Amino acid sequence: MPCSDTKKQTPYFIDWDSTNHNDYGNKFKDTDDFLFFHLNNLSDTTMDVSLRNVEGNVDVDALPDGVYRVQEASDEKLTYDIRVNDHHQW
Repeated sequence: MPCSDTKKQTPYFIDWDSTNHNDYGNKFKDTDDFLFFHLNNLSDTTMDVSLRNVEGNVDVDALPDGVYRVQEASDEKLTYDIRVNDHHQW
Protein backbone atom coordinates (compact mmCIF):
# COMPACT_ATOMS: atom_id res chain seq x y z
CA MET A 1 0.00 0.00 0.00
CA PRO A 2 1.60 3.31 -1.02
CA CYS A 3 2.26 5.92 1.66
CA SER A 4 -0.04 8.28 -0.25
CA ASP A 5 -2.93 5.88 0.40
CA THR A 6 -2.34 5.95 4.14
CA LYS A 7 -1.74 9.71 4.26
CA LYS A 8 1.37 9.06 6.38
CA GLN A 9 4.98 10.08 5.98
CA THR A 10 6.19 7.80 8.79
CA PRO A 11 6.62 4.03 8.87
CA TYR A 12 3.46 2.00 9.17
CA PHE A 13 2.57 -1.67 9.18
CA ILE A 14 -0.13 -3.58 7.35
CA ASP A 15 -1.41 -7.11 7.66
CA TRP A 16 -0.10 -8.62 4.42
CA ASP A 17 -2.54 -11.53 4.33
CA SER A 18 -5.54 -9.19 4.64
CA THR A 19 -4.15 -6.72 2.11
CA ASN A 20 -3.33 -9.47 -0.37
CA HIS A 21 -6.81 -10.94 0.02
CA ASN A 22 -8.83 -7.70 0.06
CA ASP A 23 -6.84 -5.55 -2.37
CA TYR A 24 -5.31 -8.12 -4.73
CA GLY A 25 -7.62 -11.14 -4.58
CA ASN A 26 -4.75 -13.34 -3.28
CA LYS A 27 -2.83 -12.68 -6.49
CA PHE A 28 0.55 -12.90 -4.74
CA LYS A 29 1.85 -15.97 -2.93
CA ASP A 30 3.92 -13.81 -0.55
CA THR A 31 5.50 -10.38 -0.19
CA ASP A 32 8.47 -11.41 -2.33
CA ASP A 33 6.11 -12.28 -5.17
CA PHE A 34 4.50 -8.82 -4.81
CA LEU A 35 7.89 -7.06 -4.85
CA PHE A 36 9.23 -9.04 -7.81
CA PHE A 37 6.03 -8.38 -9.79
CA HIS A 38 6.42 -4.63 -9.48
CA LEU A 39 10.21 -4.63 -9.90
CA ASN A 40 9.86 -6.74 -13.03
CA ASN A 41 7.36 -4.23 -14.46
CA LEU A 42 9.79 -1.43 -13.69
CA SER A 43 12.62 -3.20 -15.49
CA ASP A 44 10.76 -2.46 -18.74
CA THR A 45 10.04 1.18 -17.86
CA THR A 46 11.99 3.96 -19.54
CA MET A 47 12.88 6.51 -16.90
CA ASP A 48 13.91 10.08 -17.27
CA VAL A 49 14.61 11.42 -13.82
CA SER A 50 14.99 14.97 -15.12
CA LEU A 51 11.37 14.82 -16.27
CA ARG A 52 10.31 12.98 -13.11
CA ASN A 53 8.28 10.58 -15.24
CA VAL A 54 8.25 8.03 -12.42
CA GLU A 55 5.90 10.14 -10.29
CA GLY A 56 2.49 8.53 -10.36
CA ASN A 57 3.90 5.28 -11.77
CA VAL A 58 1.76 2.54 -10.24
CA ASP A 59 4.73 0.22 -9.74
CA VAL A 60 6.91 2.88 -8.12
CA ASP A 61 4.02 3.84 -5.85
CA ALA A 62 3.42 0.19 -4.90
CA LEU A 63 6.98 -0.46 -3.76
CA PRO A 64 7.55 0.08 -0.05
CA ASP A 65 10.85 1.37 1.32
CA GLY A 66 11.12 -1.81 3.31
CA VAL A 67 9.31 -4.98 4.31
CA TYR A 68 9.49 -6.49 7.77
CA ARG A 69 8.11 -9.97 8.22
CA VAL A 70 7.66 -11.26 11.76
CA GLN A 71 7.42 -15.03 11.83
CA GLU A 72 7.31 -15.43 15.60
CA ALA A 73 7.20 -13.02 18.51
CA SER A 74 7.08 -14.04 22.14
CA ASP A 75 8.83 -13.30 25.42
CA GLU A 76 11.34 -16.00 24.49
CA LYS A 77 11.90 -15.55 20.78
CA LEU A 78 11.72 -13.03 17.94
CA THR A 79 12.09 -14.38 14.41
CA TYR A 80 11.92 -11.88 11.56
CA ASP A 81 13.44 -10.83 8.26
CA ILE A 82 13.81 -7.48 6.55
CA ARG A 83 13.90 -6.39 2.92
CA VAL A 84 15.04 -2.87 2.10
CA ASN A 85 14.31 -1.15 -1.20
CA ASP A 86 17.59 0.63 -1.88
CA HIS A 87 17.17 1.34 -5.58
CA HIS A 88 18.46 4.78 -6.49
CA GLN A 89 16.11 5.43 -9.41
CA TRP A 90 13.10 6.13 -7.27
